[in-house]
Formats: sequence, structure tokens, C-alpha cells
Amino acid sequence: MSKKVENLKPFFRSVVKNNEESDLKNNDKSIIICMDKIYHIMDNERNIEAYLKRKDDNILFNKLKRKIGLNKIQSIIFSYLAMRYDRDSTDIDDLSNYLSCSRLHFLTFMKDIEILEKKKLVVFYRKENDINFKIPINIIEHLSKYDRLPELGSDIENINYFVKNEESKNENTNNIIDDKSLSNLIDYTSLKSKTMYYNKEEEEAVKDLKTFLQYENFIGIQRRLISKNMRTGFACLFSGEPGTGKTETALQIAKDTKRDIIKVDIPSIRAKSFGKAEKNVKRIFDEYNKYLENSETAPILFINEADGLIGKRGELSKRNRAIIQCENTMTNIMLEEMELFKGIMIATTNLTLNMDDAFERRFLYKIDFKKPGLNVRKCILKLFISEVTDEMAKEISTKFELTGGQIENIARKLVIDYIMKNENLTMDKLIKYCKGETINSFNEKTIRIGFNNS
Repeated sequence: MSKKVENLKPFFRSVVKNNEESDLKNNDKSIIICMDKIYHIMDNERNIEAYLKRKDDNILFNKLKRKIGLNKIQSIIFSYLAMRYDRDSTDIDDLSNYLSCSRLHFLTFMKDIEILEKKKLVVFYRKENDINFKIPINIIEHLSKYDRLPELGSDIENINYFVKNEESKNENTNNIIDDKSLSNLIDYTSLKSKTMYYNKEEEEAVKDLKTFLQYENFIGIQRRLISKNMRTGFACLFSGEPGTGKTETALQIAKDTKRDIIKVDIPSIRAKSFGKAEKNVKRIFDEYNKYLENSETAPILFINEADGLIGKRGELSKRNRAIIQCENTMTNIMLEEMELFKGIMIATTNLTLNMDDAFERRFLYKIDFKKPGLNVRKCILKLFISEVTDEMAKEISTKFELTGGQIENIARKLVIDYIMKNENLTMDKLIKYCKGETINSFNEKTIRIGFNNS
């Protein structure tokens, strides 16, 4: 017998505040809203057989029958499994308790569940002496987005279903995660040293961080924090526009402080299978902690483009509720793990305005990488394009507000021109490529009142 499940919040909470049948006659009421109402109605029932004989709520069930071809009991079971989407699985005890019937009585509904399975709406399998049920999250996301089931042979081919359990797979079913690691270990000795130019404020902040993370300094800082009963984790946030040097700065800090990097593979975290993405966020920190335990020098956990893990938690609505719920869960897990974090983390983001407020205090050091100022742009130009004269660098830097990444792109194009066309650098070509790099936000520099363009 499995433990009685605790009541989770419903997956979809209808924006409709009443259960009047007339309200459901509107064509814009989605399948999701009907399922939500069925779930709550049945949650208060005490006798499933008595309820099935009644003619109450026929509009609800007729709508599901018309739209997705389910009878009353199929609609009830499907609605229940959808609302409990965030469980690893649902067993007979869960469903029989919900339907207020015995386990034996519940078996009379197995033909209906088999029909749900044939429609690829539910997967069930035997695990030891129990039968477990799951509903693919992709089905719910499709319903939420399109208010219809995916068509067989088209959308449905891309849906990831849970594999039916076999005796040999029992131990792995509740942990459906690839053996592939979610992170990559980068040896600091493999990193190339690079000259970096920053605005004065960023330069000082980066210099301080490098000093703090030197081996002896970091050990001393952690010991002092422990003596003060303070958290020892160093979580750092590098924010700013693309091309301003956030990623390269993280790599150079690792190089200079002789720390290996555990680089997180963001696409691997955002798995398609149900419940996997949330588990993967936890797994990031589990993997890092193993490295930390086995390393004399604490490695850096590097989460590049971390926007999807530190974004604002959204309000649940009838549309795309599955996706929002998943995003919120990942954010909550990220917050919990950072609270207990004992190592070194560097996360980068281009979208600080979208960051959840709860992350503010969890990031100990926050460095905002602004676009390079005039003098810094000149230095970067001469670094990447050795043929540029002082006059050319001054004119280009005055005329265009380029980032380091954009300047590097221009330098690469010039190298390609030289190799393929044997063409040397000219001012006209340089200006042409500068305009090309700012095609979406082209802005020949104008002086802003109240700002010092230094």
C-alpha cells in the first residue's frame, strides 16, 4: 500500500469564479477549465457509482466528450491525472481514494483506462504488486496552448511518453534522467590567457573578485565566515548586454585563480520529459558538490545565460499553466540550493530586469558589465585589429558604441577578407563593418545630455 498522497495545488486553477452551467456554454471555455471543474467536483464526492448515475454537470462532460471523445469515467480519471501532473506517478490507492471506492472496485474501470492509453493520453505500468499511472506533460501543454489534443501521426510523434515499466527497469523509473552529465568539467590549464579591457568600475570589481578567490585568501575568508555563523558560498552574478565580456571574464577568473570550471549545459536541463527539468536543476548542484568534495581547490560552477533559472516566478493562469508551473518550480529549487551553497558560482544574464527579486540577496557579488566607454573601445579595437592607427581607432570609437564582441566580429571579417580576397584594411571597409554589426540597433554616437561619454 502506498502512502496517501498529500493534497497538491491543482495544476490548473480556473479563472472562472463560479460553476454556473450557463458560463460553460461560451465557446471560449477551454478543455482545461472543464477538467479543473470536474476535478474539484469529484474531490468532494463520496460515492463514485452514485455520482455516475446522476445527470449533474452534463455540460462539463458533454464538452469533453465532444472535444476529446471521453465518457464520464474517462473524463474524471483523465482530469484527476492532469491535475496531479507533478507527481512521479499515481497508483491505484491514489485514484481509489479520490473516487471513494475500494481498490477492487477500481479495477472495474481498467477498460476505461486502457482506452485512455490507446488514445495515448495516459501510460500505465505494473511496478511490483501495484499499478501506476502517468499523463504525459506534453499532452497537457498542448491542451493548454491549442485547446485540442495533438493529432496522431503529426504532433503526437514528437511527444515523449514515459516508458512502460518492466521488472528490469523498476529501479530506474522514478529517476528518468540520462546518464549524461548536465555539466562539463573544464581544466583551468586548458584556458588561454587573454587581455581584457573594462570600464573603471567593472575593472575594480573584477580585480577584487580575483583577489578574493585566490586560494589562500578564499580559505581564510571561508574560515572567518564560518566563525561568524555566516554562509560561505560565493555566488556571483555578471549582468550586461551581449558582447560586454561576461563569459570571458568568468573564464579568465578561473585561469588566474587556478580553479577548474564546472560549466552547466542549459539545454540538457530543459528536458522535454515530464518532471525532468525540475529534477535536473537539483542535479546540477549534486554534481557540483561531488566535484567540490573531491577537489582540493574549489571549482567554479559556471551557469552561462542563466535567465531561465533565475527569472521572475509567473502567476498561474489557464493558458500555458504547465510551462509556468515548471518554470516556477525550477526557480524555487534554484533558490533553495543557493541558500545552502558552499562553493563558488558565477552566473551570467542579459536580462536583470526579469530576475526574481529573491535572487538579489543570494548573489553575494553582482557586477554589471556596461558597454565599453570611448577609451576602452579604442584599446579593444587596437587589441583585435593591429593595423588600426590611433586616428582610425579614435574616429571609430567616437562614431560607434561597439561592444567587445562586436569588435571581435569585425576583426574576424577583416581577416577573412585578407585571406580570401587579399584585401587590406581601409577606413571605408571598417565603417561598413561597424554599421553591419549594429544593424538592429544602429546608432552613430550622439552626445547625451547629463552623461559623460568617457
